[in-house]
Amino acid sequence: MKDFLFFEIPSHWRVVKLKYLGYFYGGLQGKSGEDFSKEEKTNFKKFIPFSNICNNFSINTDDMQYVRILQDDKQNIVIKNDILFLMTSEILEEIGKSSILLNDDSEFYLNSFCKGFRNTSKNLNSKFLNYLLSSTQYRHYFMLCGRGFIRINLKQEYLLNLEISLPPLKEQIKIANFLDEKISKIDKLINNYEDLIKNYKELKISLISKSVSKGI
Repeated sequence: MKDFLFFEIPSHWRVVKLKYLGYFYGGLQGKSGEDFSKEEKTNFKKFIPFSNICNNFSINTDDMQYVRILQDDKQNIVIKNDILFLMTSEILEEIGKSSILLNDDSEFYLNSFCKGFRNTSKNLNSKFLNYLLSSTQYRHYFMLCGRGFIRINLKQEYLLNLEISLPPLKEQIKIANFLDEKISKIDKLINNYEDLIKNYKELKISLISKSVSKGI
């Protein structure tokens, strides 16, 4: 094992700054309130709202909004395996939150409060990177880097110089696949318990209603 910025890592893993693994791009620019819509319109394209990034490990393509895109607009398009970062928030715990786009079936744009990262390295698996950035150690790092009072902001330099612990590519893929399987099972358990809790709450309300209206 060898020391890393946040924790000990296996000796055969490398440590590389994020800026050497790809590049960042900005979200929508030059748009006013009338350019946005929650419903589809002519000349409007889908864009990823910051809440979609904040609430999901991978982008939910059913949770999109719309922005007017003209023919001569020069806006960055999000593509499959791009990782998206929340760069500003009213809540410290949300700053630097990341989400990955795993679909490539549409043309997506990015909220102006966000940054996109495009992996250009043959030695990096994007899904592994997003899992890594979701770990407790990295989340604490982003919260320490956040600045502001009314709104918390994260400077891009903290992302560029972020040290990434990299296993060999095959190991990255193996870890990402392992987490996909395990987290899917956990999510199903959570959903089952949520349904069970909902049923018990409904039962409680029904029991109260019947008891106070008809007696025991």
